Amino acid sequence: MNRRSSSIQPALALVATVILAASACSGQPSGSVQPTPRNTFNPATLPPVAQQTFHIPEFSPAALRWYCCLGTGEDAAQLPTEKDAAAGFATKYPGSSLKLEITTYDSAVDALSTQIGPNPPDIAGPVGIGGLASFKGQWTDLTPYLTNSSYDLGVYESATVDFFKQDGAQIGVPFDLYPSMLWYKRDFFSEAGLAEPPHQFGAKYKMADGTEVEWNYDTLRQIAMKLTVDKAGKDATQAGFNPSKIDQWGFEPQRDVLEGMGAFWGAAPSRRHGRRPGSSSTTVSGKTTSS
Repeated sequence: MNRRSSSIQPALALVATVILAASACSGQPSGSVQPTPRNTFNPATLPPVAQQTFHIPEFSPAALRWYCCLGTGEDAAQLPTEKDAAAGFATKYPGSSLKLEITTYDSAVDALSTQIGPNPPDIAGPVGIGGLASFKGQWTDLTPYLTNSSYDLGVYESATVDFFKQDGAQIGVPFDLYPSMLWYKRDFFSEAGLAEPPHQFGAKYKMADGTEVEWNYDTLRQIAMKLTVDKAGKDATQAGFNPSKIDQWGFEPQRDVLEGMGAFWGAAPSRRHGRRPGSSSTTVSGKTTSS
């Protein structure tokens, strides 16, 4: 069966995005599958914001180093805020200083690797998941510092606190977290005879043969391969599939803003964040192709 779509080039079945906020567009999706009823956002239903109180113990004046950027942080729009934070530390604690050291993200891991032994910085941040994993086992356990400052971790969900642990060490505390979301085209799943992704965290995924498996990246990869179709109508699991002539992509990782995803639906291009919204890297069946 030739599972292709002429309305989107390239067509996308699954789009993963990490966002702060999204607004829904009106209108009905194409195809015969009815949309899921819309949930209206009501801020009043949100849990209360965790209130944190703590104190900074007395310490001798110190010249501290702040290493950036193992995640975000080097953007020109962010620098004034970071510099103000460093200057504010010196003002609040006379005799002390906090030197901000900017290293571009592409070089940050290698540069920090050369400093950790002989000349480590005092703090590092912002730190992304990749930067965090690059130095597994080398981050300071903050437990004694949190105890001395009476920092109450009990105001947070225990699972969120545990997310910031490595090998039992509390290497961070919850701050400025944002969710990951998976968007998908229901028509593509229906046409391929596949169950839709689970709508509840921790729920199993039902495969085409009726078996239930964990919904993880291994499962997502299998489903994405079945939804990736070449111009001859073969999906990425079938013999004769041509990866150089893909007509429908099964998965697209899209970060941060929806304007990038919108470019695939004909949205006007933009240069925000230093990216072309229609330019991304898609990994399917172990092969990476820019689109």
